[in-house]
Amino acid sequence: MHIALEGIDLPDIGNHSVSLQLDEDKTRPLEWLQNLPIQIAPNHILPLSAVARLHVDNKPFAILHNDGKRSSLVSATIDESQISRTELIRHLQQDFLPHLMKTYPGIGWTRGGALESETRIRHYLTFSFALSLTIMFLLLAISLKSVYQPVMIFTAIPFGIVGALLGHLLTGLQLTLWSVAGMIAVSGIVVNNNMVIIFFINERLKAGEDFLRTVINAGVHRFRPVMLTTITTFIGVFPTILNQSWEAQFLIPMAISIGFGVLFAAFMTLFLVPCIYIVGNDISQTIKHR
Repeated sequence: MHIALEGIDLPDIGNHSVSLQLDEDKTRPLEWLQNLPIQIAPNHILPLSAVARLHVDNKPFAILHNDGKRSSLVSATIDESQISRTELIRHLQQDFLPHLMKTYPGIGWTRGGALESETRIRHYLTFSFALSLTIMFLLLAISLKSVYQPVMIFTAIPFGIVGALLGHLLTGLQLTLWSVAGMIAVSGIVVNNNMVIIFFINERLKAGEDFLRTVINAGVHRFRPVMLTTITTFIGVFPTILNQSWEAQFLIPMAISIGFGVLFAAFMTLFLVPCIYIVGNDISQTIKHR
């Protein structure tokens, strides 16, 4: 509670204006303040009401500024048993805030606190993911001396992301920043699985084996290493998925993204990559004969 004290002219006192702020646990009725003894001179004590006029002032004690503009800070604690953070943010951005700005023209809003940090982290993850994919593509293109084969290897990435989304759907968990971090990790793992098949096909073709038979048998011969990588990865993160402790809750979405993403992409790798290899070879042969 803020109490404004407007000074009253008294001999040897002058006219002054001060502001008094009391802690909530020490707040008392205004009558108590009016009788508060004030020593204005040696052996001269008067009640506060004799030297000042008291009234309650509801104005803010401090005025906040953001980029030179007056601002107000609004914060809240979310009860996620009633509504998720994602749903609340979507409601604020699509319904509440546009209506507020329409009702009061000239005002604006920005995210702050945890929301602002999440936005920065999301932008950083997006940039880092794009940069890592670019570097991987360049390294594969140089190593394989081909542009098409790195594209084939990268076809597993979308399936890893789909698997991560399906994992969240099956477990009923909301997507978080840790989920996105898990999807990025999955991309590296599934790319490795595709590389195993592509390099196997290339080595057999260099040895002079039949193209169609080599591609068809690639999934059979590389089934064991691909599935071993997939199963060991899934089993490794499975205890984290089942962990119910409070400390592990923020890691569970990442574990789900990695576990289910790898599991789903593995089966697509074994069947899809050989098919894409054959299609790509047919296209290449058609272009050459023209």
